Amino acid sequence: ANLMIGVMDAQPESQLKTQTLAELRLLRSWYYYLLMDFFGGVPLVTNTEVAQRPKVGRDSIFRFIERELLDIRDDLPDSWPAGQYGRVTKGAANAMLASLYINAQVYTGTVT
Repeated sequence: ANLMIGVMDAQPESQLKTQTLAELRLLRSWYYYLLMDFFGGVPLVTNTEVAQRPKVGRDSIFRFIERELLDIRDDLPDSWPAGQYGRVTKGAANAMLASLYINAQVYTGTVT
């Protein structure tokens, strides 16, 4: 996801770029959601630089995911045409946010 986000960042501004970046950031958030859920704290990597990274706490990963989803959800469509079935939508971002908030006490120690 980070590699493709870097590729898309280099493209000229367009609606397609904005929407594609939103999809990629949602997918990266989903992967981090799974890592956070399974392992707690993990290294947080948002670029393609190969380097050792320190592990950050589960609450930091939670805040990263929440911020990403809130930032990109308005750039995602409500739905896709039938030929684009399976692509992420605003509903996917909202569902992930709902799951984050329902489990916030486990992930952060506080109720959001």
